[in-house]
Amino acid sequence: MKWMRWVLAIWLSVMLIAPALAQEDTAESLPTAHWVDLARLTHAWETFNNCGPATLTMALGYYGYPDDAPDAQQIAAAYLKPNRNDGSVSFWQMVDYVNEVTGPDYGLQAVFRRGGSLDLLRRLLANDFPVVLGKGLELSGPGMGWFGHYVLAVGYDDDAQMLYTYDSQKGYGDSSGLPQEYAYIQRTWQQFNNVFLVIYDVEREAELQALMGTLWDEQSAWESALIAAEANLAANPDDLWAVFNVAEINSYLGNYAVATAAYDVALFERRGLPFRTLWYMQGAFRAYYATGQFRRVLDLTGRVQAETPHIEDMNYYRGLVHAARGEAEAARERFLLVLDFNPNFYPAAEALAALEAGTFVGPVEAP
Repeated sequence: MKWMRWVLAIWLSVMLIAPALAQEDTAESLPTAHWVDLARLTHAWETFNNCGPATLTMALGYYGYPDDAPDAQQIAAAYLKPNRNDGSVSFWQMVDYVNEVTGPDYGLQAVFRRGGSLDLLRRLLANDFPVVLGKGLELSGPGMGWFGHYVLAVGYDDDAQMLYTYDSQKGYGDSSGLPQEYAYIQRTWQQFNNVFLVIYDVEREAELQALMGTLWDEQSAWESALIAAEANLAANPDDLWAVFNVAEINSYLGNYAVATAAYDVALFERRGLPFRTLWYMQGAFRAYYATGQFRRVLDLTGRVQAETPHIEDMNYYRGLVHAARGEAEAARERFLLVLDFNPNFYPAAEALAALEAGTFVGPVEAP
């Protein structure tokens, strides 16, 4: 089978490059259990569709941001998702909110990376850095199922094999955090390529950089994430999340041919991922667009829009396809729909400006 030959190639690449790119662990001895200063945290229950703004507000509150103000979550939501129905808030949007809107007044910055590990997470918590994680969440009931979710990691206990989180959906336990088993965290965190976000006092940047090691560098973080995803795939060729993660990482690294081969497997040949997957992770649109496979872009964005009209990325990528085809008016309409839905979605503003200036250049459509 074609996809099995592709998995074998992945396995061989892991064997060749993993030793060179593997993340260096520090020799630091960590306590077997540790919590950040919980007195500095206030749990926030999310309002409608607001786990991103709620979790980010809790993390900011650790550094003095007025997270307990009645409208703090809504202030964050007004920037991150001006339309309350927006079903996806991305990590880059949350970093922008911290670095450009709230952080300067509090001496704060934020950084997010893929390729995190439980060891790194414990190391950050042991040094009093709360960590926002992106992960999968299964909810029962009509219209429920698998969703993307954010939680704030606040502590860990190796003896109990538990991570403790402030969860805007499920609560915060006895105030020491909601205990979630390491195995569960690792499984659901993997569904988002082990992505994490840290807000930090700018005076501690050098300390955070040392703790993150090679993951501080974005390129190195992607490469570490790729090693982990390829190792997962080599160990379990039937793991569609591993296939999808390999595709996502290669897309962001610009390895579009490799990415589309993996997406072909995960999204077309062996369908089985939750239908909401592309609400939150958009590397497939980028890779298929970059390789001129415009019909794939329209197919996948159409799938999402058939489920919900409330993901602005879909109109953005459809607009790119129209622009690349020379269909200027249709492209303009799509970009304006994005900006009407979320004026802070600057990639659409940049694409629209290039279109109107006559400087837009897109890939050539593949046969």
